[in-house]
Amino acid sequence: MIIFFSFGKKNICLINRSLSLLWALLCSLPVFSQYYNLGQDPASVHWRTIKTDNFRLIYPEAYEKKAQELTGLFEYVYIHGTKTLGHQPRFVPVVIHTSDIIPNAYSVWTPKRLELYTCTPQNTYSQNWMEQLVIHEFRHAVQMDMLNKGFTKGLTWVFGEHATAAVSGLFVPMWFMEGDAVCTETALSHSGRGRVPSFEMDLRAQVIQKGIYSYDKAVFGSYRDFIPDQYSLGYQIVSLTRKNFGYKSWISAMDVVGRKPFLINPFNVGLKKVTGMNKTELYKASLKELDSLWKEQASKTILSPCTRITRVKGNEYTRYKFPHYLNDSLWIAERTGLNDISRFVIIDKSGNEKILFTPGFFSSENFSVNSGSATSSNKPGSSAVDCFSLSESYMTWTERDADPRWQNRNYSVIKVFEYNTGKIRKLTHKSRYFAPALSPSGKTLVAVSVDLQDKASLIELDFNTGKEIRVLFESGKDFIMNPSWSPSGEWIVFMLLNQHGKQIQLINTITLERKTVLPPTFSEISNPTFAGNYILFNGSYSGIENIYALDTTGSGVFQVTSSAFGSCNGQYNHNRRKLVYSEYDANGYSLVETDFDPARWISLENIKDNSHSVYNAIVKEETGMVDSTAYSGKTYESKAYHKGSHLFNFHSWAPAYFNYLTSESNTGVSFMSQNLLSTATTIIGYEWDLADKTGKYNVSFKWEGWYPVLDVDASYGKGAGYHTEDEGTETRYTWDETRISGGFKIPLLFNHGRFYSGIQLLAHTSYLGVSNNTRTDTIGFEGNIHSLDYRIYLSNFLKQGQKDLYPGWGQVLDFNFRHSPLGDRSYGYIGSAEAILLFPGLMRHHSIRCYAGVQQKEKKDYFYADLINIPRGYHPVVNSQALSFGINYKFPFLYPDMAIGPLFYFKRFKANLFYDHFVYKEAGQSSFLNSTGVEISTDMHILRFLLPFDLGWRMGYRFEDKKAFADMLFSINLSI
Repeated sequence: MIIFFSFGKKNICLINRSLSLLWALLCSLPVFSQYYNLGQDPASVHWRTIKTDNFRLIYPEAYEKKAQELTGLFEYVYIHGTKTLGHQPRFVPVVIHTSDIIPNAYSVWTPKRLELYTCTPQNTYSQNWMEQLVIHEFRHAVQMDMLNKGFTKGLTWVFGEHATAAVSGLFVPMWFMEGDAVCTETALSHSGRGRVPSFEMDLRAQVIQKGIYSYDKAVFGSYRDFIPDQYSLGYQIVSLTRKNFGYKSWISAMDVVGRKPFLINPFNVGLKKVTGMNKTELYKASLKELDSLWKEQASKTILSPCTRITRVKGNEYTRYKFPHYLNDSLWIAERTGLNDISRFVIIDKSGNEKILFTPGFFSSENFSVNSGSATSSNKPGSSAVDCFSLSESYMTWTERDADPRWQNRNYSVIKVFEYNTGKIRKLTHKSRYFAPALSPSGKTLVAVSVDLQDKASLIELDFNTGKEIRVLFESGKDFIMNPSWSPSGEWIVFMLLNQHGKQIQLINTITLERKTVLPPTFSEISNPTFAGNYILFNGSYSGIENIYALDTTGSGVFQVTSSAFGSCNGQYNHNRRKLVYSEYDANGYSLVETDFDPARWISLENIKDNSHSVYNAIVKEETGMVDSTAYSGKTYESKAYHKGSHLFNFHSWAPAYFNYLTSESNTGVSFMSQNLLSTATTIIGYEWDLADKTGKYNVSFKWEGWYPVLDVDASYGKGAGYHTEDEGTETRYTWDETRISGGFKIPLLFNHGRFYSGIQLLAHTSYLGVSNNTRTDTIGFEGNIHSLDYRIYLSNFLKQGQKDLYPGWGQVLDFNFRHSPLGDRSYGYIGSAEAILLFPGLMRHHSIRCYAGVQQKEKKDYFYADLINIPRGYHPVVNSQALSFGINYKFPFLYPDMAIGPLFYFKRFKANLFYDHFVYKEAGQSSFLNSTGVEISTDMHILRFLLPFDLGWRMGYRFEDKKAFADMLFSINLSI
């Protein structure tokens, strides 16, 4: 791994420095923007394509109608989404995925394309999901393409598309990329995250209650404190800069990056031309201005009274969401935070908690509770949470159920928890249901179903079987969200989203009559529930998210809560006339309770928005807003997209040999191809060995479009070596070498509740052919060696928290066998079995990792390298049998959040205590190797580079020769 340091602005050896910089980055970071493979759709999908002057859309054929609308939307956004960066990008491919229930999108540049996942989420804001997605992701395409100018354009002639990606990753802050895109989605639409109070809530609470963090901490994060994401931070900086200096300040910054990436910090140079500040100074100035604006807003906010239920230890960031009453003194909520994964917990009036169970990976946030009969005993010395019992009580929620093979197909299934038995059952299978709500009778439930065309339906299901009873309501244009039952079961309230914004509707479960009780609005509203004659919902009318009440008798809308930073998801207790809800501050969401007293509520007509609403300034800089009536209606020519004729898409190249499929790099030249569906990857190159003065041609191909993944590697060229004559002179000899290897693997991934498991089956073969060997003695080899490999890899892990070094629990079994039954020479065989077990340590985030491995080896003309671990501090030893064992105790011990200028930022220090044992047998003689020691390492950022480095030292002791040893540890975390 190579790190590039700039020492000055002189242009000495400018081209060589830049080429070295880019190539070092590209060789080191193959996953960061380069060669990003997001997974595959099922092989059964038939694809179609629409091509315009500016875009090519590739989509499943069943999505034809929606694809036509999307094409019009892209063309419309192409006109209006480019002004404030002063650039219109060249042709952009777009891949549409409809089988994934996780709403998302990616702008990827090697190869260049946008990838959109179409399933609308239940917590989306008051704008069409695909409109927001297209505006945001297209803006990323504009950002990346505008860098392709000046010196960067010259680099693309040498390196292809990954030159632009490398320049962006090195010099353009992620907060700008995401903040600028959020600005655009906000300014070009009636909604967008910049208009939603909860979007700025995290940062606002942090600034007011904990102060302004250092630039490095705000940008690179912390394991000690919760840090608002780069979307929120970036939006505030970018929008305020546009308000104070105009949008051309960002054009200047990006222009200098593209034209002069060889400068020490080109982004700062361009930014200073307009604002007079570099990015760090601009961050401080922006946050200082926000601090003033937000404190002014806070001074005008009159807080409503409430009683806190949950207690946070110290400053641990914890979120309690979606509370429900179990009885008058017990609540259930979903709890998560920096120190733990998501749990469902029971909480009593004194704030005592008990984990009820740990769910899997949510596919929608909401969950439903039918509390039945909940009682608590008065056992002396025990809390209510330890002495409660429930009968005929259930919970329902939805979890993501992954397809084991196809990463771009998964499901949203309904889960049920039974309180009296403690059992969890999967109610539906291979479904796309969201936001389930139990009926008061407990016999049925209602959920939102979303099909592959993103059409939503309100479905009633049988609680015992999960079968659909009837469709209550379906719509091809309006999206259905957040259903909830009335106490009588006669009505269901839900949100409806369309081009006019969000509205609240009721549907009668007997007559299926629908009526609108809150007209459409672009103000953010969500999660309606019944409370007597009222419907409670989350609303943003005051510029802060609060709970509002809609009087179903027709007397209007009222603000129920007034919180400093935000409150949401109220639940009503009829017996006590109380309201429980989640209230936010800098330490997360707490559960609070207040009186249900309509006399204290404030009418909507008297609510004033005191937020600074910076989006009003950026709207004025744009040319107009996206309106569905402006782009719909036109029909574009579509054609079948044949996968077989689109296997190759050469996007990058280099004046060096680099094969990221086989992790090889050397002098030479290489060409990289990845098709747009990410099913075929090809690397062609010529590798030149400077030391041996020999070269060979290489080709690698990987096919992931079928259930088994196929791969093949081939090379042909010269090899060279030296042998010593009797007189002591060295003689060089050469040979012709042909290598061919290939095979298949079946990688399967399953998630079941809080665990995720994997199975990988592999069969591989390799061929080595040697001819024209110029070595004349008997050692010179001509002929071929044929090797066969087999592997079975099994894994099972508990989902991991943000601060965990390893999953809390985990198991791995790995079986390998290699042999060479064919050919002129033989490696014999080697078989191995390995196991890894993970356990929780003595304290939170501590982990115990146990390893064991055994292998048997037969040596023939040659022999295989060891497959099991060698103790740290030792070199491999010749053996025929071996047994390996190791134990590690790893733990964090310091979270400094400390920066040393712009050079280093230290986030976490951690230690690992280890002991390794190895016993092996050779020629009938048994021997032992043992070592122990400690590894000290730190998670850090160097030179404000986006990806974190893991840097440290290993210090150990070898028992056999009684000597100490030391090694440097170094890696880069590519999983951010």
